[in-house]
Amino acid sequence: MSDTIEYTIEQLTAMACPKTSHGTFRLMGHEITILNVPGLIDTVGAYGLWFHKDLVIMLDPDVKPSQYEHALYHEMTHAVLDLTGHMKLSTNERFVDCIGGALAQVASTLNRAEMKAKRKAKK
Repeated sequence: MSDTIEYTIEQLTAMACPKTSHGTFRLMGHEITILNVPGLIDTVGAYGLWFHKDLVIMLDPDVKPSQYEHALYHEMTHAVLDLTGHMKLSTNERFVDCIGGALAQVASTLNRAEMKAKRKAKK
Protein backbone atom coordinates (compact mmCIF):
# COMPACT_ATOMS: atom_id res chain seq x y z
CA MET A 1 0.00 0.00 0.00
CA SER A 2 1.31 3.43 -0.95
CA ASP A 3 1.37 6.55 1.21
CA THR A 4 0.96 8.69 -1.93
CA ILE A 5 -2.25 10.68 -2.04
CA GLU A 6 -3.70 11.20 -5.51
CA TYR A 7 -5.16 14.62 -6.32
CA THR A 8 -7.48 15.51 -9.18
CA ILE A 9 -6.82 18.52 -11.39
CA GLU A 10 -9.93 20.10 -9.87
CA GLN A 11 -8.50 19.77 -6.34
CA LEU A 12 -5.14 21.21 -7.41
CA THR A 13 -6.80 24.02 -9.40
CA ALA A 14 -8.76 24.97 -6.29
CA MET A 15 -5.39 25.47 -4.56
CA ALA A 16 -4.17 27.84 -7.29
CA CYS A 17 -3.44 31.43 -6.43
CA PRO A 18 -5.27 33.57 -9.04
CA LYS A 19 -3.45 36.78 -8.13
CA THR A 20 -0.09 35.29 -9.06
CA SER A 21 -1.05 32.93 -11.89
CA HIS A 22 1.50 33.04 -14.65
CA GLY A 23 -0.90 33.44 -17.59
CA THR A 24 -1.49 31.66 -20.88
CA PHE A 25 0.31 30.98 -24.13
CA ARG A 26 -0.68 29.53 -27.51
CA LEU A 27 0.76 26.28 -28.81
CA MET A 28 -0.36 24.32 -31.88
CA GLY A 29 -3.67 26.19 -31.94
CA HIS A 30 -4.37 25.52 -28.26
CA GLU A 31 -4.39 27.90 -25.32
CA ILE A 32 -2.26 26.59 -22.46
CA THR A 33 -3.01 27.94 -18.99
CA ILE A 34 -0.24 28.27 -16.43
CA LEU A 35 -1.39 28.23 -12.80
CA ASN A 36 0.69 28.92 -9.71
CA VAL A 37 -0.20 26.43 -7.00
CA PRO A 38 1.49 27.24 -3.67
CA GLY A 39 2.71 24.13 -1.86
CA LEU A 40 2.62 21.92 -4.96
CA ILE A 41 6.01 20.44 -4.07
CA ASP A 42 4.68 19.45 -0.63
CA THR A 43 1.36 18.21 -2.01
CA VAL A 44 2.48 16.08 -4.96
CA GLY A 45 6.28 16.15 -4.74
CA ALA A 46 6.84 18.10 -7.95
CA TYR A 47 7.81 21.66 -8.86
CA GLY A 48 5.44 21.50 -11.79
CA LEU A 49 2.83 19.37 -13.55
CA TRP A 50 1.46 19.22 -17.11
CA PHE A 51 -2.13 18.11 -17.71
CA HIS A 52 -2.38 17.29 -21.42
CA LYS A 53 -6.13 16.66 -21.46
CA ASP A 54 -6.86 19.96 -19.69
CA LEU A 55 -4.07 22.01 -21.35
CA VAL A 56 -2.88 23.22 -17.95
CA ILE A 57 0.59 23.64 -16.48
CA MET A 58 0.80 23.98 -12.70
CA LEU A 59 3.88 25.41 -10.99
CA ASP A 60 4.86 25.93 -7.37
CA PRO A 61 5.64 29.64 -6.86
CA ASP A 62 7.23 28.95 -3.47
CA VAL A 63 10.37 27.33 -4.92
CA LYS A 64 13.55 29.21 -5.82
CA PRO A 65 13.27 31.35 -8.99
CA SER A 66 15.74 29.12 -10.84
CA GLN A 67 13.71 26.01 -9.91
CA TYR A 68 10.49 27.73 -11.00
CA GLU A 69 11.99 28.70 -14.36
CA HIS A 70 13.41 25.22 -14.92
CA ALA A 71 10.05 23.64 -14.03
CA LEU A 72 8.23 26.00 -16.40
CA TYR A 73 10.43 25.01 -19.33
CA HIS A 74 10.28 21.34 -18.32
CA GLU A 75 6.46 21.39 -18.37
CA MET A 76 6.42 23.44 -21.61
CA THR A 77 8.61 20.72 -23.16
CA HIS A 78 5.99 18.12 -22.18
CA ALA A 79 3.34 20.33 -23.80
CA VAL A 80 5.31 20.76 -27.03
CA LEU A 81 6.04 17.04 -27.29
CA ASP A 82 2.46 15.96 -26.51
CA LEU A 83 0.82 18.49 -28.80
CA THR A 84 3.14 17.66 -31.70
CA GLY A 85 2.39 13.95 -31.44
CA HIS A 86 5.57 12.86 -29.64
CA MET A 87 3.88 11.40 -26.57
CA LYS A 88 6.44 8.61 -26.22
CA LEU A 89 9.28 11.15 -25.94
CA SER A 90 7.18 13.10 -23.44
CA THR A 91 7.17 10.11 -21.08
CA ASN A 92 10.99 10.13 -20.98
CA GLU A 93 11.51 12.40 -17.96
CA ARG A 94 15.29 12.50 -18.37
CA PHE A 95 14.95 13.68 -21.98
CA VAL A 96 12.27 16.23 -21.08
CA ASP A 97 14.35 17.54 -18.19
CA CYS A 98 17.46 17.94 -20.37
CA ILE A 99 15.57 19.80 -23.11
CA GLY A 100 13.59 21.90 -20.63
CA GLY A 101 16.73 22.77 -18.68
CA ALA A 102 18.59 23.74 -21.86
CA LEU A 103 15.71 25.96 -22.99
CA ALA A 104 15.55 27.60 -19.54
CA GLN A 105 19.26 28.36 -19.75
CA VAL A 106 18.93 29.83 -23.26
CA ALA A 107 16.01 32.02 -22.16
CA SER A 108 17.86 33.15 -19.04
CA THR A 109 20.97 33.97 -21.07
CA LEU A 110 18.93 35.91 -23.63
CA ASN A 111 17.16 37.84 -20.87
CA ARG A 112 20.48 38.86 -19.31
CA ALA A 113 21.92 39.88 -22.70
CA GLU A 114 18.76 41.86 -23.49
CA MET A 115 18.87 43.68 -20.14
CA LYS A 116 22.56 44.48 -20.63
CA ALA A 117 21.86 45.86 -24.12
CA LYS A 118 19.01 48.01 -22.81
CA ARG A 119 21.21 49.43 -20.04
CA LYS A 120 23.92 50.18 -22.59
CA ALA A 121 21.41 51.89 -24.93
CA LYS A 122 20.20 54.20 -22.11
CA LYS A 123 23.69 55.63 -21.58
